[in-house]
Amino acid sequence: MLSPLGAQDADALAAHLRRLSPQDRQTRFFNPMSDAAIDRYVERIDWAGAILFGLRIEGTLRGVGELVADGEIAVTVEEGWRHLALGRVLVAALLVAAKARGLRSAKLFYLNENVPMRALVGDLGARLSADHGVTEARVPVGR
Repeated sequence: MLSPLGAQDADALAAHLRRLSPQDRQTRFFNPMSDAAIDRYVERIDWAGAILFGLRIEGTLRGVGELVADGEIAVTVEEGWRHLALGRVLVAALLVAAKARGLRSAKLFYLNENVPMRALVGDLGARLSADHGVTEARVPVGR
């Protein structure tokens, strides 16, 4: 079930991110992330300024999407729950939130080898620019 996340969900968010494999953490953060680094990341979230949505399956957070004030979107879906369009659901919800904030576009950064993200942003009509193995996708909101 898709629902907004708030500061009260910080522990569930940290647990979700800790369940990601080392490669998945690298894909999400572009750096290796220890459990302690994940905990620090969650502690620094601007819950008042960011918009987060979570997908809970049988009560456990399995996917998370985050929109920060400058329009950047980040999405994670746990192994075993991929290829079910959960990432698309999260991005769609965040694009609606971006439009409600008055943004004209949102941006997603991903490693060039992230094939599922490439397909997702391609379907959204994103403008792409790549540099040093990272692609920036600018997605118009309100499509």
